[in-house]
Amino acid sequence: MENPDAFRDRLVRMRGHGLIAATLPLCQGYVGLDRRTNFVGAVGDKIVADVRWQPPSDARMYDPDNLRTFEGYIRIFRGEIGCPGKVTFETFPYFEIVNVVE
Repeated sequence: MENPDAFRDRLVRMRGHGLIAATLPLCQGYVGLDRRTNFVGAVGDKIVADVRWQPPSDARMYDPDNLRTFEGYIRIFRGEIGCPGKVTFETFPYFEIVNVVE
């Protein structure tokens, strides 16, 4: 988490409590909702997550009482983010989750 470039595009395993999501309205003039997902690590640290893993229908996405091992790739996003007229260029790491190893 402290040096994501060292793990960029590498398969990693991270222990954590799972995934939390926030749903926000889209920019003015657009219809729908923006869903943002974060992976919550073992000590409560968070990293943006892109979930490529298809969980079973009864799976708990977030479990504050138990740790699981999540497998995926550390990616770095570089690009524009924001609503028209308020776009900024940002760079941040994210965890592309491809599997959960119970």
